[in-house]
Amino acid sequence: MTREMEQNTMGTESRQYGLPRGESSPFEENGRLESGPLYVNIEERMPELGEDQEATLTSDAPLSVDRRDFMRLFSASAVMASTAACIRRPVEKIVPYVEQPNDVAPGIAQNFATLGGGPVPNGLIVRTREGRPVKIEGSPEYPLSMGATSIQDQAALQALYHPDRRPKPLIRAGERLVESEWDDVYTALAEEIQAANGKVGIFMGGGTGSRRPFLEKVLSQMGADPSKIYTYEPNSIYADTIKAYSLAFGLEGMPRSDLRRSQFIVGVGSEFLETGVAPVFEHKSYSAGHAFRFGRKGEFVQFESRLTLTGGSASERHVISVDDELAVTLLLVQALVNQPDARGSAEEHGEIKKVLANGQAIMAEAKERLGFEDELFVDLAKRLLKVNSVVMVGTSGATSARGVQVQLAGIMANILVGAYGKTLHIEKGWMNPPVVPGDLQRFVEEASGLDVLFVIDSNPGFTTPAGSGVREALKNIKTVVSAQSLPCETDDYASYILNTHHFLEAWGDTHPVAGFHGSRQPVVRPMYGSRQIEDALLWLLAKLDKPLPYSEYRDFLI
Repeated sequence: MTREMEQNTMGTESRQYGLPRGESSPFEENGRLESGPLYVNIEERMPELGEDQEATLTSDAPLSVDRRDFMRLFSASAVMASTAACIRRPVEKIVPYVEQPNDVAPGIAQNFATLGGGPVPNGLIVRTREGRPVKIEGSPEYPLSMGATSIQDQAALQALYHPDRRPKPLIRAGERLVESEWDDVYTALAEEIQAANGKVGIFMGGGTGSRRPFLEKVLSQMGADPSKIYTYEPNSIYADTIKAYSLAFGLEGMPRSDLRRSQFIVGVGSEFLETGVAPVFEHKSYSAGHAFRFGRKGEFVQFESRLTLTGGSASERHVISVDDELAVTLLLVQALVNQPDARGSAEEHGEIKKVLANGQAIMAEAKERLGFEDELFVDLAKRLLKVNSVVMVGTSGATSARGVQVQLAGIMANILVGAYGKTLHIEKGWMNPPVVPGDLQRFVEEASGLDVLFVIDSNPGFTTPAGSGVREALKNIKTVVSAQSLPCETDDYASYILNTHHFLEAWGDTHPVAGFHGSRQPVVRPMYGSRQIEDALLWLLAKLDKPLPYSEYRDFLI
């Protein structure tokens, strides 16, 4: 190596350790790098700190205590040290990994694929260390979430390790809740179910997959009507959309949007990026379709009564009042149907015009109050018909009695812009319904005929509207069994509180889209003495001498 190359190398090494260009290291002498620790003391970079420390350490000021005071302080500290030594401290033992599993290496993380929670779960990759989940990421191979997660998914570890999770099931005795063993709970519940003589029902959160068929089998074994299953989701977009598409097309499901192919979107009260039918899927699809590419970018116009994250991403936003979604959507439909290049058959145009004739009053009132001009909706109609487009409607933020009507108006708009088969799919790959519309009202009407009600992964004591009558119905049912992974308000109505698995501890599956299935597996052993509700029901049937031919819920899934 030549001397010039050597000097260049030394200059590179000096800059590598944070020295300014051209400045020598304190360990360099005569252009050569001396051996020693390669760092720079803080006082060499910031002299004022070094001066303060030097002044403190080299001060010649005399001590503020004399010899007698020093001995007195020393004696007091000795007494305090001896007192602290008498405190009994907890014994800590090092427990070796005597029987280490073959597929576990301490310090090396393992990843497990599973599903998140909610009516339309996302695909997850859960990283674990020594059997404990420590990080959640999205599964890039799961088509509905495409590697992304929701805020609920990211908060799942907080719920899994939550200190308020109950270690044992509880039985109410008067005003007290008594911790009990699972076998005692099965025995007591079996007596309640026998006395109910078939008057048993189940209230649960929304979802697709095998849970509902399994619970129908359970009710049949108990001698109850398998139709006494009531599903509910606080987000009304599910029930409203399912009901509207059932009326319009006879479809028991919801449309699957493809926002990647949409160049223009009009939203009316829709929060598809936050609380839509499948918000993570639609967010990824929207981002892919509306990013700036090849010199152009998709457009999005939003009408809404309050600022939302969805509206915040719109290129044009119009403020409307609460419950104006129906009138605004009908104004848009009226502008579309009057365009010469509007899609749809002549018969469909005729039916749409009949609906518009009946809605002229609310349309005129809303247009005058909001100050909208006809030109606004005519311009939107022309832009919608010019490119691949879609109209997204909904009232997720504020539940409205007109939710189904708003969805029907959205269906008319999408027929006229030709969205079906391009940006909305209902003939193939539609989304299966996670709830049954009208179940909440049906429960209130039929609750008086129930003696035992299982409430599974739902909190109707808090999430249902105050005027729905659900809370009064819960009070009048003799035995309410609340099966939750965390304490909730519904526990106040329950005679039995079952501490069930968190979804990261449980088996399960989902069928969100026609032709597509997803599986859930546990990523951690049960942490709080909980049990999967399906397994608990199998044990309960065994106590009743009416068992199903499955040793656990996993066998039913397989």
